[in-house]
Amino acid sequence: MEDVFEFVKRTVSRIPAGKRRKVLWLWQKPNTVSGRAGITPDFTRLAGGINMGDSFESRYSDVSMEWILGWNPDVIFIWGNATYTPEDLAAAPQWRTVKAVREGRVYKSPAWSSWSPIVALSTLWTAHKMYPEYFDAGAVDAEARAFYRRCFGMTFAGSVSD
Repeated sequence: MEDVFEFVKRTVSRIPAGKRRKVLWLWQKPNTVSGRAGITPDFTRLAGGINMGDSFESRYSDVSMEWILGWNPDVIFIWGNATYTPEDLAAAPQWRTVKAVREGRVYKSPAWSSWSPIVALSTLWTAHKMYPEYFDAGAVDAEARAFYRRCFGMTFAGSVSD
């Protein structure tokens, strides 16, 4: 895990502070956002993102659409088990003015994400989605395959860069 985290940190260190992206993690409801507590905001920060929900001490908070519009995040992530998709947000009129939605930077986390050692791959996936111009898809997938082989002794059949 530390090797993956170091890879992410090295890459993120090249991103100027003024270019860091504002990120919003959404949960089961599209108005439930990640607060400051928990692993999701930790790996978002490690991946170079600015977590918009950091003003809330809790793990999750329900917020109004006005808060989301005011934050105007650059990137939105949706919890993998949520019942809605990026396409649902894009189709909803109240979301159309949000920068991440307008620019097609809304992603649903992969089915393989979990709070196990796989969190290293979740961090790598998050970093790649936030900064594809810094995280080469081939290098990201090679790092994921190496991690899976070292950690589990198996071949990683998926792709982190998709």
